Amino acid sequence: MRFDEIVLDHAAHYPLMQAEDLIKLAFQNAYGPGHLIRDREKARRFFLAEWDSCVPNDDPLYLPIGRGLCRVSLYRCRENGIEPGEIFGLFCDAAQSIPADARDVMVEDLNIILDLIESGGIAADAVPVHMALAMDGRVDQPSHSARYRDAYRPAYRVAKQHAVRSLLRGIRSSRSCPRTP
Repeated sequence: MRFDEIVLDHAAHYPLMQAEDLIKLAFQNAYGPGHLIRDREKARRFFLAEWDSCVPNDDPLYLPIGRGLCRVSLYRCRENGIEPGEIFGLFCDAAQSIPADARDVMVEDLNIILDLIESGGIAADAVPVHMALAMDGRVDQPSHSARYRDAYRPAYRVAKQHAVRSLLRGIRSSRSCPRTP
């Protein structure tokens, strides 16, 4: 999928997305989760706390974000009996490195988002996107907007989509599990 298609797919699934949420999507597409694992034990504790506290939401089991990555719903995994260690392992695997072209991809993605906003393809404030572009895409990992958090209660980790599909195939072969998209 092209990034514009991914943005439109996310906007359809999460119509209350704000500019911050779009920038976060671009950031995750460009950088993956590599910035999050500086201290593996601390990351594991944070992950387990979020795993235990995530609440029901309408997230699919996983949702592509581009470049072979996806957001994996912690709630859906927990609901389907997937072990937290399996998802944490996939997250750590995806976090092994930040792609060398990440900043260039970030700028490209921000321009795609800006084009979609300006053409009316998605409804969001263009100013934060312009600001991120003015910084040449050098932004810190944005958080989801309060509106997005309140509406959708996100709890996910970024992982490699092929690894998630492999895990689900393995689980499905040994027990009942939802079909992958």
